[in-house]
Amino acid sequence: MPDRADNAPTSGPSSVGQSPVSPQVIVAIDFGRRRIGIASGDTLTRAAHPRATISNGPKGPDWLSLERLLADARPARIAVGEPYNADGSVSALTDAARRFAAELTARWHL
Repeated sequence: MPDRADNAPTSGPSSVGQSPVSPQVIVAIDFGRRRIGIASGDTLTRAAHPRATISNGPKGPDWLSLERLLADARPARIAVGEPYNADGSVSALTDAARRFAAELTARWHL
């Protein structure tokens, strides 16, 4: 039987002497002009679950609620969805979602 000198991946746990990677929490944000949907999941189960909907209005997002939620979830990563039209072109909401993501990045030092 040939040995595994070709460095092909094997199934099962990581190599001897290395600890497996810890699961990470991922928070996904669906930006909207009136409401912002929040979901979270982890890299172990790869399942997402709804967490909350926070308000967004003329004064901007409810940053306090969002910060509490993020402090509770302690995510390793945050993903903000970019809305596009059905044909793939930029929508009227795309720039607003990008500004929101930039502000979130600045507030959370991402």
